[in-house]
Amino acid sequence: MKRLLQYLAGSWTFMVMSNAQKRVFSIKIPRAIGYLFTLFILSLGTALFFTYQQANSLETNSQTLSHKLTDKQEELKSLQSKYQTLLTNANQTKQKIDKLVTLQQEMNQLVSDDTQLHKGMGGDSLNIEQLNYSSDEQSKKSEKVEDLQTIQQSIPSLVNEYKETVSELKSVQKELARLPSIWPTSARKITSRFGGRTDPFTKSISHHKGLDIAGPYRTEIYATADGRVNEARRNGGYGNFISIKHSSEYTTQYAHLDEIFVEPGEKVKKGDKIGAMGTTGRSTGVHLHYEVLINGEHVNPLPYVLVGQ
Repeated sequence: MKRLLQYLAGSWTFMVMSNAQKRVFSIKIPRAIGYLFTLFILSLGTALFFTYQQANSLETNSQTLSHKLTDKQEELKSLQSKYQTLLTNANQTKQKIDKLVTLQQEMNQLVSDDTQLHKGMGGDSLNIEQLNYSSDEQSKKSEKVEDLQTIQQSIPSLVNEYKETVSELKSVQKELARLPSIWPTSARKITSRFGGRTDPFTKSISHHKGLDIAGPYRTEIYATADGRVNEARRNGGYGNFISIKHSSEYTTQYAHLDEIFVEPGEKVKKGDKIGAMGTTGRSTGVHLHYEVLINGEHVNPLPYVLVGQ
């Protein structure tokens, strides 16, 4: 140990000579400082290497999640488009049915009037000339009866078509209801986005797993899709926290709430009030921290709230 200290107490001498005609400069550097400087350079290089590796890994994960999110966005848009098409088809079919039913009622009335007319023929007080019941009119009456039969045959198939469309419409409606596609609060001020950011407490770069939305104290928080409450409790840095399972794929999470309005196991509908905005847990001010997870992996919530606008 003494020898090591004696060795470190020594120094290295470096000779600096610009050319043969000028004097030589000598620089002495204590060995201890030299070793510390070398250790510092090695530590810095190692830290930079691991930081680069971590950043590269985050970038790769981010790209993977981005592709998944794009697929889910396309799926959501496709469902919304399909829903609108089915809704239009259902309305058009319903209008056809209504028109046919109205026409059937009119034809029934005409046939009824014609029957009453025949019942009156042959009476002593009835003037046949007043009836003016020509063969052409008889033909028209027959055509109306045939039209009525055609209408009666058309209505069942249209009703079945309508029922099938409505059934498919309800199925798509259920799928849309389970997708988180609305803002979780009426506030719209985004203070921190998904992804890399400077942590407000440690001041170091970290991955932000959700979307921070600031608003007035106790602003109402809404479920962004139909589902069942998984958790509703105090959860460390999240403060008052709610987790809702919407399907086998989708889960949403809400943090830093001032108050929780739901219980674990409770079923909720899209747009239901589930809590009030606050600043509980690891928080620097009143806001909602909102997360969307697909198969347990955090994704950017912003496209989901924007697509529902």
